[in-house]
Amino acid sequence: MAGNSKPAKQKDLCLSDRIRVIEKLEKKATQCEVAKEFGISQSQVSHIWKAKQKLLSAHQGNINPSWKSDKIVTSWIC
Repeated sequence: MAGNSKPAKQKDLCLSDRIRVIEKLEKKATQCEVAKEFGISQSQVSHIWKAKQKLLSAHQGNINPSWKSDKIVTSWIC
């Protein structure tokens, strides 16, 4: 039985770091390799990859570069 361990807090990445994650995945790095490099979980890498188009659009549109959410705030776009 495990001790009184708490789940690790999820590390937030800024938009530019998320773009770097996508770039590494496009260069054929594995999700596990990228997760270790950025100090995040493999599931976070997977979520970033699934949100690839939204993140790239936000990055190209230069929407708040320190943005830490997976969701684009639609009121900024409208």
